[in-house]
Amino acid sequence: MSKDALIRLITGFTLPLSSRIKTLLRRALLTRVKYAGNVRLIQVKSVAGQALDDIEHIEPFGFTSHPKAGAEALVLAFGGNTSHSVVLMVGDRRYRMVIDEGDVAIYNTNGDHLHLKASGEAILKSSTKVTVDSPVVDMTGALNVTGPVAMASTLAVSGQSTLTGDATIAGKSFIDHKHAHGSPNTSTPI
Repeated sequence: MSKDALIRLITGFTLPLSSRIKTLLRRALLTRVKYAGNVRLIQVKSVAGQALDDIEHIEPFGFTSHPKAGAEALVLAFGGNTSHSVVLMVGDRRYRMVIDEGDVAIYNTNGDHLHLKASGEAILKSSTKVTVDSPVVDMTGALNVTGPVAMASTLAVSGQSTLTGDATIAGKSFIDHKHAHGSPNTSTPI
């Protein structure tokens, strides 16, 4: 057998396998998201222009996201067969945070994020509000609040409380209130 004949034989044998390997894992552009119950189905368009419809988006347990059209997807075609594909991961560089080595962040398209820094600091940023829905919230350490605090229930304090300004209690100034003890009224507190 000649060298050329051997190369043609090997190429003929490996070409179908090579083609399946090339389609095994590919990048694609997300074009649509829909749901079938709890299953997220994604439509993507591969770099080569092939559209794949209703591909299941596999995510790690406990984490979920609903990506926007234009995000990038990594598509796995089992056995190189594109009709049996899943989306393993979706990323969107349009909104990706730039973080330092060792940091971890969860973020969304609004810039809201939970940033766990390698230094041990945790930063939670929300563009509207943060809701904690729990029967009890326990905190250790100091709580520093720079804005107003509104409470719709009872405040129970065990230990000392220090106020550096006035307090209004039942509509009365603590510093400027007077007691009516006959005539004349008492002076303001010292």
